[in-house]
Amino acid sequence: MGFSVRRYLLSVLSRREAGVTQSEWKRLRFTYAQHGEDIIAESLLPEPQGFYVEVGAFHPVSISNTYLFYRKGWRGIVVDPVPSVAGLFKQRRPEDIMLECAVSLEEGDRHFDIMPAGETNRLSGAGAASEAASKPLRRIQVKCRKLVSLLNEHLPHGKKIDFLTIDAEGHDLNVLQSNDWQQYRPRLVAVEDFLPAAQSPICHFLSQQGYQTVFTSKITRFFMPKEINPH
Repeated sequence: MGFSVRRYLLSVLSRREAGVTQSEWKRLRFTYAQHGEDIIAESLLPEPQGFYVEVGAFHPVSISNTYLFYRKGWRGIVVDPVPSVAGLFKQRRPEDIMLECAVSLEEGDRHFDIMPAGETNRLSGAGAASEAASKPLRRIQVKCRKLVSLLNEHLPHGKKIDFLTIDAEGHDLNVLQSNDWQQYRPRLVAVEDFLPAAQSPICHFLSQQGYQTVFTSKITRFFMPKEINPH
């Protein structure tokens, strides 16, 4: 990549806006996720290369738990049922495997709600009760697959999953339950979860699969297998 005046000027202006010197700028850490989930995940998975699976991808860059990893050289499977989202991924992240479908316990056609805030798009009937008053802009029909079925078909031969991240807007437990946890055991799992750990069905389910919480951010919990992180 050659010298670009435009990139240089943008860099200078960005440094000035951030109030840092050039040497400080080089050490800054950038997050693309909603609450820094990608930086947390990177601290737990610092390897320069790896494989991720993202369910409920939403956008290739904005509010993305995996774009930081993609920029590092990681590749993976990204899943979202919205056709426009699939198109963006194919354009912006062509080396990922983009699957245009939803994930749930049962396979087949389902209704999917497109919400005013795109990041809260969800399978019809999913979502917190407090969000019930939010009416979808429109409802579309999408294909639903089990996570284990998708992995059986699309996980490259011999590839292990390093990072599984799920944001399914109230449907996260069903996504987890649709995996085969003996066959596919990611090294790190990130799931949106608003409940206290003692009341969380997600924590209870993953504990049954031999996973334990290693970090909790504002809206996301991170889990690792006990065999990897015995403490």
